[in-house]
Amino acid sequence: MKEKNQGKSIKKRVLRALLYGILTILSLPLVLSFLLKQPLVQSLAVRKVASWVSEKTGDSLTIGLLDIDFFKGIEVRQLGLRDSLGTPMLRINRMNVSPAFFELLSGKFFIHSLLIDSVEFRLVEHKDKNNYSFINFIKKLFSGSNTSSSSSSAFKLNIKILKMNHVHFQLRSEKDTNLNAPQNTMNYSDIDVTQATIDARNFFIVNDSLGFHLINLSAHEKSGLFLQKLRSDVIISGKMFSFRNTLLVTNHSRINLDYSMRAKGWDAYSDFVDSVRMQGNFRPSELSLSDIGYFTPVMFKMKDRVKILGGRVDGPLSRLVGKKLDIKYGKETHFEGDVSMAGLPDFYSTYIVAGINKFETSVADLKTFVLPQDDPNIPVPGSIAPTEKFKLNGQFDGSYYNFFFRANIMTGSRGKMNLDMNLKADTGKFRRLAANFDAVNFPLSHFITMDSMVGNADFTAHLAILDTLGKQNTKFSVKIKHILANKYHFRNIDYQGDYRGDTLFSKLKVDDPHLILNTSGYSVLKKIPHFHFQLKLSRSDFKPLNLWEQKDFHLSGIATINFTGLNVDSLFGHIHMKNAIVGFGEDRYPVAQIDLKKSGESSGLQSVDLQSDLLDFRMKGQYHLATLGLAMGQFFNHYFPVLPKKIRSVPVSRIR
Repeated sequence: MKEKNQGKSIKKRVLRALLYGILTILSLPLVLSFLLKQPLVQSLAVRKVASWVSEKTGDSLTIGLLDIDFFKGIEVRQLGLRDSLGTPMLRINRMNVSPAFFELLSGKFFIHSLLIDSVEFRLVEHKDKNNYSFINFIKKLFSGSNTSSSSSSAFKLNIKILKMNHVHFQLRSEKDTNLNAPQNTMNYSDIDVTQATIDARNFFIVNDSLGFHLINLSAHEKSGLFLQKLRSDVIISGKMFSFRNTLLVTNHSRINLDYSMRAKGWDAYSDFVDSVRMQGNFRPSELSLSDIGYFTPVMFKMKDRVKILGGRVDGPLSRLVGKKLDIKYGKETHFEGDVSMAGLPDFYSTYIVAGINKFETSVADLKTFVLPQDDPNIPVPGSIAPTEKFKLNGQFDGSYYNFFFRANIMTGSRGKMNLDMNLKADTGKFRRLAANFDAVNFPLSHFITMDSMVGNADFTAHLAILDTLGKQNTKFSVKIKHILANKYHFRNIDYQGDYRGDTLFSKLKVDDPHLILNTSGYSVLKKIPHFHFQLKLSRSDFKPLNLWEQKDFHLSGIATINFTGLNVDSLFGHIHMKNAIVGFGEDRYPVAQIDLKKSGESSGLQSVDLQSDLLDFRMKGQYHLATLGLAMGQFFNHYFPVLPKKIRSVPVSRIR
């Protein structure tokens, strides 16, 4: 019986002790909350924390108000952090923290929510320091000593909900101050972000690395770049910035991609252009090329909006490589290929290698595309219909002023052209352009304003332009196998031109079944141009050539041609032909000499004088020379049967 009573007594004592323990645990938060609410305790806690931080890092921490409530959390006001030189690193107007106190007591840093309002955060690198002050502060704060963190365990902090409003962020390197940086362009040594808001979940810090799921970030950079929205899964450390599942909305662009930046350490970001490797994997996005102007100023001129359907980008800004790029512009323009660029942010000196697997466009799209130059429009001949389409593949290799370009071009009408182009230039105003063309069924009407007269052609051509100190010499040659002109299919035309100063020296040879000629001469292309040619016309059958519809007219001979002007009604000059053969049908009439002169007077009267063995003719008055050919044709149609039939045929070899 006694043993039973002793057993009951032990059970009562155990239950009583357990009850006291539970009551103590339940009352502990109340006691702690009461103690921590006391101003004396809070002031002591602030001094202890500030003193510990100062001893640990050598930096200065100040807290205006610390309010700790076991149930509501921690409220901090007027928190300030300065480095050893007195430069502000962090200022917080108000911060509310809801920690898990029991986990804090066990040594774990877990926070349910962190709400921060009005914060200034600065990453400053001083001239005599080897890193940013705040990064050094983090390293010293969570290290076993002031200089080394190798002996300490990893510091870990987890925040379930993080919200920040009215954020001001600055990154400045006193070692690399670019005083000449344009105000509307990113200066990587002096980044200034204002009006930022951050909403994030599952935030964590492990030593000097952090990560979080970013629901939204918006901000303004002093260059003018406006980040309207940024959503991403973020990991940040001294060696990597990783943004996965990222949606980026800026001034005029909407980008969807996975993006990362990798560097050897925090100090590498002060040399962002060369030392930070960027990697991007694009999903369908819209990009305004003018937004790139915040990083490469010349791009501000390009207001073009392009759609990025896919592709990868890799490398630092100074050596950027794009693979499997799939880009659209306008309604008809589509590019697929690879591009590498070495030399950014200076666009004009950047060396570009582009492999064009597919490029399709229309004239309408080309006319709306803007280039970063004084004349922003692509020089598209006005004779090409806006609906005309082109396809090409090829390669571009070089810079804006020095490049090689090769392309295979196909028009909407299935015309084809192979093009090689080489441009070389330097700062001494020396420029050389060479181009080779090889075309089949190519619509020359697109590039010649006389579209009703000229059609498709098969030809090869070479163009060379040499420009030295403003003195230009242009040479070009064209060999036409076939061309449709004036509704006639011409064959075998060979032209060579040499343009120096204001004079064009020309040679033309035609070996067509109905037109055989050789001519050479020069054209002085001034305000009123002057032309001088020597012509050997071995054969010309006007009717098949659609030059004379009334009768079958033929002409051959040797001629000297001099005239001025371009417009047919203001054209004046002299044509002297000898050893001519004039033919009507099968009849041939030898003419020793033909002289044709056209002159004008200040009163507006014009004179046409024709002297020959066959016919003398003089006409004076005000008239339109364009209609004279028709009138002369009707005249000869009426009178040529009365002429004696001197010769029935003349061998072509006699005229050659």
